[in-house]
Amino acid sequence: HTDGFDGPTSACGFLDSGRIATIFCYLNSVGEGRGGTTLFPKLGLDIQPKQGLAVVHFPMSLDLEEDKRTEHQGSIAVDEKWILTTWIWKHWRADWRYSEDSLASLSDDII
Repeated sequence: HTDGFDGPTSACGFLDSGRIATIFCYLNSVGEGRGGTTLFPKLGLDIQPKQGLAVVHFPMSLDLEEDKRTEHQGSIAVDEKWILTTWIWKHWRADWRYSEDSLASLSDDII
């Protein structure tokens, strides 16, 4: 998959928008030969998970055209692999139900 769409889409509170950037960060390392790599076959990249390593790619242009070169897939890890992922959308959220203002506050004991 690319994380992009074939033109504008409406999802997750966004209307006629698209994911213009993907950022993911490996939260742990996976040893060489233990799987867990992220393969970008059209770019010839196979990224080994290393704790703290962040990967940024741009699945759509600002004109909301999908960039198929960003197709990627994860390989199965022999050990655990943890990642944190977020997407940057071109437009602001239009649906208030997804607004951060609608979320309950975290308690003081959560860092």
